[in-house]
Amino acid sequence: PELYEVKKVFQNDRVDDIDINQGLVSITNNNYVSSSDNILRTWKLLENGNEIANGQCDHLSMDPQTKKLIDLDLDKSLIITGNEYHINFSFHLKEATLWAEKGYEVATEQIALDYTPNVKAPQNPTGYTDLKLQESPLALTITGDQFSLSFCKKRGVLRSYIFQREELMTQPLSPCFWRVPTDNDEGGGEKSFAYRWREAGLDQYNTLSPLIKVKYVTSEVIGISITNQLQFKSGTIKQLTDYYIRANGAVSITSYFEVDSQLPPLARVGFNFALPKSFNQLQWYGKGPFESYADRNESAFVGIYSGKVKDQHFEYVMPQENGNKTDIRWMEIKSSSGKCVRITGQPMFNFNVQDYSQRALHNSKTTHQLVRGDHT
Repeated sequence: PELYEVKKVFQNDRVDDIDINQGLVSITNNNYVSSSDNILRTWKLLENGNEIANGQCDHLSMDPQTKKLIDLDLDKSLIITGNEYHINFSFHLKEATLWAEKGYEVATEQIALDYTPNVKAPQNPTGYTDLKLQESPLALTITGDQFSLSFCKKRGVLRSYIFQREELMTQPLSPCFWRVPTDNDEGGGEKSFAYRWREAGLDQYNTLSPLIKVKYVTSEVIGISITNQLQFKSGTIKQLTDYYIRANGAVSITSYFEVDSQLPPLARVGFNFALPKSFNQLQWYGKGPFESYADRNESAFVGIYSGKVKDQHFEYVMPQENGNKTDIRWMEIKSSSGKCVRITGQPMFNFNVQDYSQRALHNSKTTHQLVRGDHT
């Protein structure tokens, strides 16, 4: 996947935003010898990830090391306040060369229009069956129309979500601060990130006496606030998470983490959980289609992508972290029976969906045999 980034950073044709809302950009030919006569330049306008217009920059002849101002002649009537818009540029060879075939893509760019998209807050539902709360010494269970959720009192986590009599969670929604180290993480001996993560025990912690509070918002919304003290080998993290369960089955989750100064820089901050292996189809709106990370996502463009869960894995020579997606607005994981779990950011998040656990990937660093296919 790094090769996509190398190609993007090294490309010799550049597009810069002059006034993208008006369709004004500059195009630069950074080649030292070649003119742009053999380059076909096209663009397309995306609305919330879907193409709604396109065009091309015709008859644009540029000498080496020159720049030109271009007006894309955008149809402004297509722009609707509250939606999100991007323009994707793609440059292709008009004729074959000694090094590439006709039509080969030599450069790409994506520029976002300067409009603030609406981030829709969850709405309180109406017209549903009132939620019911049941409490036992070990669990809190909230039941609605065709679904129920259960929280584990001992661990302070959401441990079960049953929808239409099917359990969706094969492993609970748990705080996660670990990822399998990359080759770069291992560099530096005792000063490396990977060494410090292992010494701190970021991949395992104990939850000390969770504090759980219930808040009845309406008959169709129940709030659960959970405060956890997470004990690591060398430090603690205080986690405060608010869950708002709505009668339509939606759950809003907001988390705050207070990190002990004794802990090293964290590998990751978020949650992980597992679904049955039948949830094997994926769709998302964010950067893709290949993996991207905060320090490697210039080449990944915002769009709507889909694929199989098993295909998100990239087999690096040494097994390590892979498959992450950045700047995600929403994602859906679908099962072979048609059920779908949808996760929406407020406004964005990262995700990594695989058909194996982090522990299985980490174990394969020594055996090089990755156990896959038991869960999503």
